[in-house]
Amino acid sequence: MDKKTFYVSVQAGDVLEDPDVAAFEFEIEATDDQVALLQDLMDEWSQGDSRSPVSMFSYMGEEHSDDTRIDNYDARLERIYRYIHKLGTPETKRHIESMNVMHDLQDESRQK
Repeated sequence: MDKKTFYVSVQAGDVLEDPDVAAFEFEIEATDDQVALLQDLMDEWSQGDSRSPVSMFSYMGEEHSDDTRIDNYDARLERIYRYIHKLGTPETKRHIESMNVMHDLQDESRQK
């Protein structure tokens, strides 16, 4: 399959072919199958109840946080950024690396 350029907004949960349709954060080169997987990852993340403001406030109101739910939320989001990094243009890769959202890259930079 041939790769095409797509534009990704993690916040909106969109993968777009036309950069003028909506705001986007990242540019990737991907096949249709790769885009479908990325869209599935973002849909799964956005459907998680931990993304809603009500859930975030409930974490803050509890005497002890639900670390498992927070960890699952973080892991799903990190997986999205890893996949975008894998498919990303050089500029996209640099941007994601500068965000410090991929833990193994953070560990490597601390060791240098």
